[in-house]
Parts: sequence; structure tokens; C-alpha cells
Amino acid sequence: MKVQPVKSVVLAAVAVAGLAAAAPVLADPASADGSQPVNWYGTLGASQTRIDGARLGSVDARVGAQVTPHLGAELELSDGLGADTASKLGPDVRERLNYAVAAYGVGSVPVTSNVNLFARVGVGENRFSRNVAGLEVKPDQASLNYGVGAVYKVNTAFDIRADYTRKSYDHAGGDADSWGLSLAHHF
Repeated sequence: MKVQPVKSVVLAAVAVAGLAAAAPVLADPASADGSQPVNWYGTLGASQTRIDGARLGSVDARVGAQVTPHLGAELELSDGLGADTASKLGPDVRERLNYAVAAYGVGSVPVTSNVNLFARVGVGENRFSRNVAGLEVKPDQASLNYGVGAVYKVNTAFDIRADYTRKSYDHAGGDADSWGLSLAHHF
């Protein structure tokens, strides 16, 4: 039995359990104490991830809910763009991020009326393609993700968001650093 599919199932089960536990709060337009409405948002942006010496670009989409003024949750999907040489794996190794999905818990704190800082932690599933001398392998890697960022409120409907995320992969898969910039819309 392979370990990776088992981890993927465990990660999916944890995500579903977390969403099920949060469903009563998320389904109600007011928070658990009835005083604060849930603020739903979506983002679309781009990021660059550095892994194994390769710089891999992606288009990123998120859906999130700010449940309280300081706590929220996000689901993220990234679709890879292009490939690069993975110098740590060898001179002829080309690496590409096919896709990544992740779920995060998010904590935020306002700095000014237009700027919020946030930190997030979550789990992800990442699919890569590695091409070595014409042979392609597609490893799946589960990851523990954590990072920080800032949000600038342009107006009541739109934000500009910059973030840094560190992904720690299982099974000695190493780490990756990801920098992103996105536009957020509040619903």
C-alpha cells in the first residue's frame, strides 16, 4: 500500500471535518454570537514558487470566509504555468507544478483602516511533473503550509493582497517558498 494516497485521504478527511464543524457558523450570515456577519471573499492572482532550484509560476484562486474580525478559513487552488530546470535534482531535470490544493485557517489583525496583516496555516496536496531524459514522473506530495501576508483595502469591495507561504513536504520532499500577489473581491 502506498503512503501518499493514504495521506491524501487523511488530509481530505481532516478538511471535510473542519468544514463540517464550521458549517453552522458559515451557513448563518451572522457569526456564532449573532453580532458579526461572515465576510465571504474570492481572490485571483499569481505566485512564484521556488523548489529544488526551479522557479515555478502559477495562477492562484481562493475562496475564503472571515468568520470573526480576526479569524477565517480559506480554500486555495493553484494551476501551474511552465516548467524550469530543477538544479538540485540534476542539470537535465525539468520540473513543473501541475496543481496544488490547500485549506487554511487564517488569523488577521488590522494595522490601519486600510491595511490588515495575516498569518495562515494549513495542509495541501501538490502534484508535480518531473522530466528526466524523456522519462516523466508525477509525484504527489502532501504539505504543511504556513505563511504571512498583508491586505490593502482599495474600497469596500476590492483588496490587493501580497503573501508568502512556506510549504514543508512529507517524505524528505524538502521545502518550497512561494510569493504571491492577488486581487480580492468581497461578496
